[in-house]
Amino acid sequence: MIFIRLIRFLLGYVCFEASGGFPERFINLCANNGVPLWDVRNAGGKLRASTTIKGYKKIRKPAKKSGMLPHLTGKNGLPFIIHLYKMRVGLAVGAVAAVILLSLMSLMVWNVEVVGNEKIPTETILQELESLGVKRGVLRSNIDAKFVEKEMMKLHDTIVWSALNILSSSASFDMRERMEPPEMLDVDSPCNVIAAHDGEIVRMEAYRGRAVTGVGSAVVKGDLLISGVIQTKYHNQYAHAKGSVIARTTHKFSSETPLIMNAKTVSYEKIRSIIYLFGIKIPLGLSEEADEYTKSEKMLDMNGKALPIGIIRERFTKFSESSVEIGETKASLISMLKYFEEYENSVSHTHIISESVKKEVSAEKYLLSGEYKVEEDIAEEQYFEINENETIINTE
Repeated sequence: MIFIRLIRFLLGYVCFEASGGFPERFINLCANNGVPLWDVRNAGGKLRASTTIKGYKKIRKPAKKSGMLPHLTGKNGLPFIIHLYKMRVGLAVGAVAAVILLSLMSLMVWNVEVVGNEKIPTETILQELESLGVKRGVLRSNIDAKFVEKEMMKLHDTIVWSALNILSSSASFDMRERMEPPEMLDVDSPCNVIAAHDGEIVRMEAYRGRAVTGVGSAVVKGDLLISGVIQTKYHNQYAHAKGSVIARTTHKFSSETPLIMNAKTVSYEKIRSIIYLFGIKIPLGLSEEADEYTKSEKMLDMNGKALPIGIIRERFTKFSESSVEIGETKASLISMLKYFEEYENSVSHTHIISESVKKEVSAEKYLLSGEYKVEEDIAEEQYFEINENETIINTE
């Protein structure tokens, strides 16, 4: 029964209604003339039935002889559907093309991401993956995941584990980097403690080794403070000298900024757009030589996944050098930034006893200088080697 209905739908059929005359004679004449009828029924004195398209074309003769007057009540089946939409061929072609395009897209990789990297930049990994064939628009069947994993581990010896997972149209490169062991303190190798800065010792404590100077002594950078050589009656013993040597020191530094500076200014700038469509790049303009080149991408997004459709913008910038008068206010700000950077590196970790900061402004420059008297630990370890004759050799 289902098969018969399918055949009728594919070939098409019509429903009609006939009134007047002799219905029984009409049915018999239709059978004699090869007009198939089904779903025949009486509805309020009218005959209702269904027949094929060809059958309805041959129904006039039986209707005339039986005195019946037929008229259509419905058209059903595929031929009528095709006829209804024959003016929308473009829509049908577009739908078919869309299905084919989506099928092809599902066979390709359109999104590549990197997971687990901490030290190696993501851009570097993406460029290397692209050189190994993992990029947008490539067929998934053309990617050898095991080969890519091995090659990436060859390129970076810090990668201890990697896996290239391809799911649908996305490729994810998962990796783990080698954890560097913490630096071990060397407490066995013999060393001396020397002065890391000029100053006057105010407090001193030798934890290990032999102190060769004391509180109140003036020392210069490189002087021996605690010796790792301990002399005994018969021979020398060697130790890893360690201690705290607090000294009063002086730090001087300055920051100078010229009021007229050579600066680069933008002399020319051009932005070129590129349409990215399923791996094909359509540039809307020509590329140019430039001092600086930047690129940005904006792809369509669907549920957090980038689609292979978007716009790439390239910026070409040229610079020219010129002299710029920045003025005292700007020069002071630049000098202060450089000055406090030096301050952080030199004395921020010390106990400041006194400080003196002054500025000097001339027609050419802005100068900011300072002098700090501080108390700080000037102990610095210096390793040495022992030769066969037990002569100490410094290894600075």
